[in-house]
Amino acid sequence: MSKIENLLVNKGLYNSISITLDDLPELIVYLSEGKNTQISFEYLSENENMQNTIDCFCIDCGVNRVFEISNDKPDYSIRGMQGTNVNVFDIDKSDPISELFNSYLRKRYTLSYYCTRNREHFIFYDLFVTDNKVIKIGQYPSFADLLNKEIAKYKAVLGKQHIEFSKAIGLSAHGVGIGAFVYLRRIIEKLVLNKYEQVSEELGMSAKDFEILRFNEKINALKNYLPTVLVNNRNIYKIISKGIHELSEDECIDMFPFVKAGIEVILDDLIAKKEQAEKEKVFETFVSQKIGEINP
Repeated sequence: MSKIENLLVNKGLYNSISITLDDLPELIVYLSEGKNTQISFEYLSENENMQNTIDCFCIDCGVNRVFEISNDKPDYSIRGMQGTNVNVFDIDKSDPISELFNSYLRKRYTLSYYCTRNREHFIFYDLFVTDNKVIKIGQYPSFADLLNKEIAKYKAVLGKQHIEFSKAIGLSAHGVGIGAFVYLRRIIEKLVLNKYEQVSEELGMSAKDFEILRFNEKINALKNYLPTVLVNNRNIYKIISKGIHELSEDECIDMFPFVKAGIEVILDDLIAKKEQAEKEKVFETFVSQKIGEINP
C-alpha cells in the first residue's frame, strides 16, 4: 500500500505523511493536475500504467470494495497562500523534476473516488500539501463512520462490548491512540474472561488460581478453547499494554490499524464457530424430526 493510500484509508483527520522528492511518483498518481505529462511519464516510465485506485469499505455496499478516482481532475486551489512558494528543499529551476515536485506543494486537493461496483457510491477526501507533508483535513463519509459500519457484524459476538470497539475507532479517528488502545485491551480481556467462565468446570481451575495468572498465561491455559490466532499471537496483549503505558499517541495511532485487524480476525473466528454451531443445531433438529416421521 502506498503512503498516500495509507493516509486516505487508514488515518483519521489531521493525520499526515512526510514527503520528499522521492515521493514525486505518488504525488503524480494521486494529485496529478494534468500538467507536464511528458516530464512526469518520462520520470515514471516504470509506473506510467499505474491506476489510481484504493481498497476501502463501501458504506452503501456494506463490504470492502475497490474505489477508483473520478474521471474529473482533482480540484486544487492556493487561495490564501499568497507569497513566495519556498519550501525546505533547494529547488533547482533548471531541474524539471525538482520543479515539478515544487508545483504540488502549498495546495489543497479534493479527491473523489467511486465504488467500482456502483458508480453512485462515492467517498471524498480533502488534502492539504505543505512544504513537506500531506495532511488529511477532510473526509466524507467520515473515517469513523466507515469503520463503525465495517464492524457492525461483530455485535453478535461482542454484545455490549461492541460499543467499546466503536469508541476505540472514534478515538483513533481523532488522533487519540492511547485511549483507543485502552478499549481494545478491554475487548481482549473480556473475551478471555468470558471463555474462562464458560469452560471453568471443564478446565478444572479455580477462579482464584486463574486470576493470579499473568494474562499470557491465562490465554495459554485456555489454548484449547480460544481462537488459534489469539493463542498464537498472545503477545498482542503485551504490545497493547506497552502502548498504553509507554508509547506516544502517534505511535499508538500508527499501530491501531494492525491491532484492530488482529482483533477482527479473532472475532471472525468466533463468528464462524457461532454460525457453524447454529447450522449444526438446525441440521440435528431436522434429522431428529425426519427420523421420527420415518420410524414413528
